[in-house]
Amino acid sequence: QAQAFVSCLQRNLADPAAAMSPRWSNAGAAMLATAWTLGSIANVSAQGLSSWIGDLSLHLPQNLTFSMPMGMGELELEGGTCHGFQLQKFVPTDNSSSLVLEFGVELIGFGIHCDIQGQDNGTISMSVVAAGSNLTAAVSIHPYFPEASPNLPLPLGHVNLTSCVADINIVDFEVTGTSSLATLLAGFPKDLLAQMMGGFLSEPLCNGLKGLVEQEGTAALHKGALMSEAFLSEPAPIHQPVALRPLLDWGAYPPVMVMRALLNERFSMWAGRAISLLDFSSLSQQLVSEQGVDMLLDNIFVQGVVGHAAPGVSIYGKGSTLGFSADLEDLSLKATLRLGVALPGQPSLSEVINLTVGLNNISVAARAYVDEPMLGKSEVDQVIQSPSCILQCTAGTADPQNESLALESMRVSLKPLLRVEATGRLEQEVSTLINTVISSLYAGYLPSLNVLINGVLGLAREKVDELMWRAFDNLPPCSYSTMLLGLSTAGVDGLGVASGVVAVLGVVSAGFAQWQWGPKRSGARDLQSKLERAESNEIASEDSSAASSQVASTVPTASSLAGEAFVPWAFAVFYPFAVVSLMLLLLYADLALGATVSVVMASEEHSTMLGPLFSFSLLSTVVHSWTSGAYFLSILCVLTSGVWPFVKLSLLLVTWLSPPTRLSLQSRGRILGVLDMWGKYSFLDSWFLVLSISAFALQWQSIGDAYMKVSTTPRSGFYAFFTATGLSLVLGHIASECHTHAAKVAHRTSDLVVLAAASLSSENPQPQLEGEEDRDADCTEPQAAVVEAGECPSKASPAEAANASHASHVALMSLSLASGSRKARCAMVALLGAALVLISAGIFATSFEFEIGGIFTEFLFEGEVRKQYSLMSLAQSVTEEAGFSAGLFVLEIIFLLLVIIVPLTLLVFLSVLWLAPMPLRYQEVLLRICYVLDNWSSLDVAVLVLVIATFQFGTMTNHLVERGHFAAPCRMIKDVTQSECMQIALTPHAPAVMTVFAGVAIIVVPKLALSSCAASIFKKAQVARHQEAFACKGQAD
Repeated sequence: QAQAFVSCLQRNLADPAAAMSPRWSNAGAAMLATAWTLGSIANVSAQGLSSWIGDLSLHLPQNLTFSMPMGMGELELEGGTCHGFQLQKFVPTDNSSSLVLEFGVELIGFGIHCDIQGQDNGTISMSVVAAGSNLTAAVSIHPYFPEASPNLPLPLGHVNLTSCVADINIVDFEVTGTSSLATLLAGFPKDLLAQMMGGFLSEPLCNGLKGLVEQEGTAALHKGALMSEAFLSEPAPIHQPVALRPLLDWGAYPPVMVMRALLNERFSMWAGRAISLLDFSSLSQQLVSEQGVDMLLDNIFVQGVVGHAAPGVSIYGKGSTLGFSADLEDLSLKATLRLGVALPGQPSLSEVINLTVGLNNISVAARAYVDEPMLGKSEVDQVIQSPSCILQCTAGTADPQNESLALESMRVSLKPLLRVEATGRLEQEVSTLINTVISSLYAGYLPSLNVLINGVLGLAREKVDELMWRAFDNLPPCSYSTMLLGLSTAGVDGLGVASGVVAVLGVVSAGFAQWQWGPKRSGARDLQSKLERAESNEIASEDSSAASSQVASTVPTASSLAGEAFVPWAFAVFYPFAVVSLMLLLLYADLALGATVSVVMASEEHSTMLGPLFSFSLLSTVVHSWTSGAYFLSILCVLTSGVWPFVKLSLLLVTWLSPPTRLSLQSRGRILGVLDMWGKYSFLDSWFLVLSISAFALQWQSIGDAYMKVSTTPRSGFYAFFTATGLSLVLGHIASECHTHAAKVAHRTSDLVVLAAASLSSENPQPQLEGEEDRDADCTEPQAAVVEAGECPSKASPAEAANASHASHVALMSLSLASGSRKARCAMVALLGAALVLISAGIFATSFEFEIGGIFTEFLFEGEVRKQYSLMSLAQSVTEEAGFSAGLFVLEIIFLLLVIIVPLTLLVFLSVLWLAPMPLRYQEVLLRICYVLDNWSSLDVAVLVLVIATFQFGTMTNHLVERGHFAAPCRMIKDVTQSECMQIALTPHAPAVMTVFAGVAIIVVPKLALSSCAASIFKKAQVARHQEAFACKGQAD
């Protein structure tokens, strides 16, 4: 029909004589050509039609001869133009009855200006202006009964012009020329001549229109009837190629079975909702593009309203065939027809027509030869990022490959609805005419039209397949080599391999050092022996000057931690390799995939994982957080999980290798203390994953055995990061312990040198150095606090001094650390007790919930999903909701240990340390244990994650839905349902305040308690050392 319109338009606009029959030997031929052309254009009405036809210039036919009235002779038309067409009103009517269609049209108030050149024994030129003219005509179309299908009549039979009344009103008529006819007409008054010409044109116009419609129209419809008979038979089944590989059975494919169960059980809950089933809005099909005329069909989609009873939409699979059908209320196909006309010497026309076709049912089935093992290896994000990857699943299944994917059937069932809509007065009137004609066609010929359209669709299958594979050929090649900071996926994996290689080299180097130099340095054995002898007073009993020299020789020279005598050669060598290995492992973890969100679909003991829908790495989390507007989360992830771990490992390397001349003992201690205290904040990214596992955990269970589950799975990047973070904390503690031991050795040797010097000074008095008097006074002050008499024990006998020293030492060792005023002791006890209660309440209180909304949860669960958690239940949900796996089990145990068990254990141990009397050595060990527990306690990190997630988790996850791997299917769901796909938010409850205060308490209270306990132990140790020195001096006296 479109091509017929173009041909008609071109003949009338460019060469009207070629379209005219020789039978048109009357003066109405020019007007008839104009009317037919304008009628053809009006059938594709659109915005701007009135102004366009007003500016249109029509060429009249040449060499056309017609008789003049009243025996005035023959006029040979040599040409001319018509322009300035106007139409006041366009009124259609419908007089159809059963299979006989009859349509009428009334043109009210139309006008035109024509300039005509002719020959009649001389030249003649006429200028005719018509205005306010009227034309009423009616056409009937009879049915045609095909011989092969007489029960399927078509409206393609005989055409009759049943009525025609023309009232041509000529308002201006001018004639010039050399012919006698021109001379004759020029002698008439202009008004009389115009009235005469109006009456002359009316009857020939109807006669010419009758001949055109009944003869040319009937012939055209008959040709169409003969062509249509081929489409009335059932389309032949397409050729089935031989399968070259074992194929996927779509009928047993779990996603198809789950979707079928979902539609059967859940689809009716959308009753009354308009949904879009097929959306080809991005597809533009060029219908015509020929000699300045373009016709484009685009914005095609199928929409319907869900009913209350039947599901309305079904998905089915059988063997290699996969299809769907829809039977919805108000089901319709909508499209936009864009018309453009740009002919030489004519104004341009750009029109838009909205089409709506009513449908009762639509079904599509396709052959899909898919290699099942290859399909299992394909991931959703791969397919979305590079759709040509899915074609790899069809490779080798058929020969040629384009036989593997083909359209098997397309069927529609029309309902009595075809609506054309356009803007503008004339456009709306012409649209009414078209809608009237289509309504009558549907009323009498709907069964025949359904068969005819399905026949056309059946024959169009090969064309659709050709277009489909042409689109496939234009796709970019399948490639999933992700570039991260200039590294491919293989390059990122290489970082993990390099980390292992460095660790192995460290082990080999450590083994070589142990083999070459032994497990322990000789200096360490000599140092330990001399210290033990010095402390047992063996050296003091020898010659005084020799003793002093031997003790002084025990003082070690300045050395780094790696060079300390007590550090084994193997470990001193391995430590730098371990640090570098962890740096490479952290770099791998930052770039590699950390976690994925996937969908598991299962039915009848078969399951399939589709995914990942979302993928997380540290780099992608930072990028997604930043682009979604969650700037604080993005910056925090960069600092705590990106920059800080590398800074920590670099500082560990510096403290391990730098000698005291470069890094003083005090500075080294402060650096290691900061690293131990803040190292745990690298777990922020790990606890964020725990939160995500609970947020995305959704499961739908059908009435039968089908189910669908959304779960988050940690990947190699997460485990690498978690391992590297834990090992870096361990390396930090090792360096701290080595530093503490080195400081103790230095302090012990310094004290022994002082004692030896004091012994020499008692035999050979020397001038006292400045400041020594103050030091001696400080040393005697703690002794007075222990001895009840308050007198200096130096006046007692050796036996009395020893007994007094032993008694005071036993009394000192039996004391607890709760020293100081009564208020201070009670305040510490109350602080620890309150912190224990507050933290316990904060851990077990239901403090937040996830709100998951959107069409996804509405379809599965009839509304929003709300999941409430405490920190304890959050830890337990890791394996309960995401499904058991060894990795998730380890993650759950570690979260429970570090976030819940370690903080509570820390407070209990601090209470015991503060209140329970025990030997000094046990108190020092327990203090060190509490110090380590405080460094691993991650309750504050988890609370920080909750606080950040409250404000920015929803922003980031919604961004992932809209921009991540799930963006394409989510946009499709949004287009189908006109609703948001999925929205996730974290909402705090009132007890969250208690959880936040618990996080603050675990930061502040242990630090205060550790500081008080350390100060008490230091004082206790000072007193013990002074008592030992006093006892030694008493025995010497």
